[in-house]
Amino acid sequence: MKRQKLYLTLALASTLALISCGGESEKTVDNRPTIIYRSWDLGTETQHNEERQLVEAFEKKENVHVQIVENPGTGNAYWDGIKASTVNGIDCADVMMVPNLDWPLSNGYLLDIKDMVEQDEDFKKVTASIREACTFKSGVYALPARMNLQGYFINTTLVESTLGVRTSGLSCSSSWSDLRNIVDLAANNPAVVGLNTAAHFIDTMASVNDESGELGYFTWDGAEYHLDSPAFVSGVQEARALFDSQKTLDAYDEDMRASLGLDPELDPKVDAWNKGKLALRYGYTYEIPDMIASNTLGNHYKFVGNPGGKITIVGDYYGIYKNTKQPELAYKFAKWMSFGMDGFRERMRLYAPAGSMNSL
Repeated sequence: MKRQKLYLTLALASTLALISCGGESEKTVDNRPTIIYRSWDLGTETQHNEERQLVEAFEKKENVHVQIVENPGTGNAYWDGIKASTVNGIDCADVMMVPNLDWPLSNGYLLDIKDMVEQDEDFKKVTASIREACTFKSGVYALPARMNLQGYFINTTLVESTLGVRTSGLSCSSSWSDLRNIVDLAANNPAVVGLNTAAHFIDTMASVNDESGELGYFTWDGAEYHLDSPAFVSGVQEARALFDSQKTLDAYDEDMRASLGLDPELDPKVDAWNKGKLALRYGYTYEIPDMIASNTLGNHYKFVGNPGGKITIVGDYYGIYKNTKQPELAYKFAKWMSFGMDGFRERMRLYAPAGSMNSL
């Protein structure tokens, strides 16, 4: 009898959790419809950053309430928070930022919004390749939230004054040998590091080194991956050679980092860059606002992407929870925060004083 009661209790608890999670959207605040929003770029209430201000502008424009999930965490903690919310129903989000579709789709969290985007003329103006990244099979499961570029930043002040290399001609069309020359020259100067890491070679160097003209990004040829291709093998070998010869910052031990004056409590890549000790920094354009704010030395920086003219775009997306009770409102909000022109104009206004904007 006790066991049957326990099973019944668990079943009821699970049912109530699902009802609660899907029913959160039906709440109102001051008779305004409410949706719940989860993202990792909102900072704190005290900081009241531009993203929160953009949310507030939507609330005012549409006379709705957007309940923000506070302190959602980052990385695995972010996913754990989404997973827990769908079980306990406490803070289940109608709109959630996701870095890819793999995990939320495999767990069945996302709503197919194909009917909505097909009726949205603005969505049809989004670049086809970005629209395709929001799709899986015949469905559309996200809206593009951030389109970040990935590649090399050059500290042109350091490279020109310390290493004697002119940077005016360097661009995304440059060859890897042009950048490798900077890394090699830096290895002869104990006060400078050439590159933060070569770990990205596994992703990028196959397409850079490919002489067949058949490989796209990574080792993809449009139909298959080629992990045994000479281009991929050579990229991995070169990454290992750079690391073994200690030409990358991630190969430095604590004593070597200390000799550069780096703070052991800080991210060595960021610290070395801010202190003018790093010639090349491989990273993402969403790092630019922090680079600007932390540039106390007045250095000049230049973004050149990946060698060989292949532009790498890394996207973040807005997904809508499959059990939301307010799908149209959730879609309107996600559009405002992403590609919608009204929201984007407001985003540009809010970010103008900062001199940069973390979205494309």
